[in-house]
Amino acid sequence: MRLVVVVILGLQASCSSADTPPQSKDAKDEPSAMRYPYEMDAASKREFVDKLNRLNPGDPRDEVIKLLGVPHFERTSYGKMDGKPRGIRLQYYLKKIIRDQVNEKHDEYVTLCLDMDGRLVRIGTNIPGLKVSSVPVTNVAVQDEKR
Repeated sequence: MRLVVVVILGLQASCSSADTPPQSKDAKDEPSAMRYPYEMDAASKREFVDKLNRLNPGDPRDEVIKLLGVPHFERTSYGKMDGKPRGIRLQYYLKKIIRDQVNEKHDEYVTLCLDMDGRLVRIGTNIPGLKVSSVPVTNVAVQDEKR
């Protein structure tokens, strides 16, 4: 009886693993091999960056949203040590690999940092080389671990 159960379980495991096509470890990490449920087309990306270049430090939240549209994500930032509110973050995704999760390695985003009065202070992004003419930009790109 035990032998029959072991054989059945072994066959079931081998059948279920045969349904998954083999994929090399490196292929799944290549952005060109990935499918994104959300990705701005090239023209929309250029338009978004052009709009970013119209922003100025001190612009109010309402004007920023009027120019860029409703952000994908908005929340208040808090200090790590004292827990006091520090500002507001507006996040816009240009490319998102998993709809309801954050993936720092593969998502492309722009985060606008506002003070507690709702005025633009700086921009953070993980998009290499993104330049905005009048607002300070901090590049927070995740370093590739293969080096």
